[in-house]
Amino acid sequence: MAWMWRLHTREFYPQRDLKKYPVMFLNKSHTYPPFTPLFMWSWIFNEAHGVYYGCNETFTPGTRGHIMLDIDGCALENGLPIPDKKEIDQRKKQNREWIVNTFAPRWEQLWTQHKNELEGYYRKEQAFDFDSASVYDLYKLFNETIWVNRRMWEWHFYFMYGQFGAYWEFEDMCKDYVGIVETDGLWHDLIRGYDNYLFRMDRAMWDLRNRAIELNVDDIIRKTPTEETINALKGVETGKEWLDEDYHDFMFVKGYGWRQPRMMEFINPLWWEDPSPLFNWLKQYLLFDDGSDIIFPLDKIRPQLEERRRDAEQEVLRRAKAKGYPDMEYFELMMRLTQRTSFYSEAHDWIDEIQCHAVNRYVFRKIGEKLLQYGTFEDPDDIFFFVPDELSMFIAFPENYEVGDLAKQRRQQWIQQTEYETRPPIESADPNLKPEDTLPYVLGPRDPVVTKISIGPFAQPRPETGAVCFGNCGNVGEAEGIARRVVSSDEIFSVKPGEILVAPATQGSWSPVWPLVKAVVTDGGGSVSHACIVGREYDIPVVSNTGDATYKIKTGDRVRVESKEGLVFRID
Repeated sequence: MAWMWRLHTREFYPQRDLKKYPVMFLNKSHTYPPFTPLFMWSWIFNEAHGVYYGCNETFTPGTRGHIMLDIDGCALENGLPIPDKKEIDQRKKQNREWIVNTFAPRWEQLWTQHKNELEGYYRKEQAFDFDSASVYDLYKLFNETIWVNRRMWEWHFYFMYGQFGAYWEFEDMCKDYVGIVETDGLWHDLIRGYDNYLFRMDRAMWDLRNRAIELNVDDIIRKTPTEETINALKGVETGKEWLDEDYHDFMFVKGYGWRQPRMMEFINPLWWEDPSPLFNWLKQYLLFDDGSDIIFPLDKIRPQLEERRRDAEQEVLRRAKAKGYPDMEYFELMMRLTQRTSFYSEAHDWIDEIQCHAVNRYVFRKIGEKLLQYGTFEDPDDIFFFVPDELSMFIAFPENYEVGDLAKQRRQQWIQQTEYETRPPIESADPNLKPEDTLPYVLGPRDPVVTKISIGPFAQPRPETGAVCFGNCGNVGEAEGIARRVVSSDEIFSVKPGEILVAPATQGSWSPVWPLVKAVVTDGGGSVSHACIVGREYDIPVVSNTGDATYKIKTGDRVRVESKEGLVFRID
């Protein structure tokens, strides 16, 4: 029978998609739990466009981008190599010229331009007058919102291919002239010790905790059921003061209420719609029972990291010069550019995905409320279970459609797709291909986003060590403790201080959990994935890309992490 798609043309079809490049990788760094149909569409159409745009605007040498396909609500991805050596050589030349003449010298200017442009779009959509909007106004707004999402992904990957492409090139330079690789402690010291927007948000949340203690309302937050906390705080004068001043400043003045429990989705309520995530994080922070003068944990660590970074800079430059690198000016330029990786990695989460998807959700759901009035939907959230081609018709002619029953069917299918245990890390034309044998397919295209962030190379198993999981070193260190297995944002609030987090991956919206954990182990993710970047800044052990940690380790298991070797042991 001929293949027919269910919702769109980029659903995985092995007979078509594995003919020439016989392996695809499950993107556990971003796409679990499965996406709703509207978000999945934005991922494999808009984000894929952004990949192509960013990769080619930056002249990334080995690839023109990577493919993204939908498999049951999750994404399969892989880089696609350029077969023509002449084209690769030409792009290498163009990429270097672009880095030297545009990207490195104008980085701050480009970052500010990107930030101001996107946040300008967000503010405009937040201010839209839905009460007086006509059907046609909603139609235009919907299409504009889809475009803003697309534009966000263009900026996202312009920076991402520029930043992480430079990171990879400098890593190669250091292999040859400094004698280090990206899993070495010296490399980690060189690229960490930086603040960013997400850390500032977490620090502001910590200040909320401290202020609650000062006003003697911490017990209300600690002991009251989350959904009743605001009403309980309103019952005392100091609670009202905390809500009117501190909470309001955090949520609305600073704008931190414009985020979701999961940054890669549209269906989750924003923090200002449902503040449960904020109060759950505060409950966890109040487990540190040391009074209101306790310093945000990251602020204790950073001065040491900054000093180690300065020492690492001197040592790396000394070694490169002693080994005879031919152009030390270019070497230092690439080093400084690589050092922007930590700030960029977490700051872009706030400017790009977190804010954009929050505003997208706000607009889409408001439109869903309007379609509910017309009888098109039975629930405003029905909008998340259709793709833009369908929604454009529903919005333009709402009286002509009644699709609540279809939304229920799709919602049920989405719920069924959250089953996790049976998802293999790869799909291949070769049934005997193992993840650890896929290195040529990971490295071959030289796609820095696939190799360094979303997928990454799989480690070779070493059963003789006695370890149960084998991964890559995201940050050097050793830790022993109780494991906490978390596979979705709903479970992240169960983490207790001193536990070892085991997850498919971590993401920007989980950044508040880091002060609690003593080590992190992930199924997926490359060397500059979220877990590795943030683990270095907190200086805790990280083992990434094990492929199967969440299958083998359960909550309550006692484990030991030896991240330098990429090993995780279960202790009986």
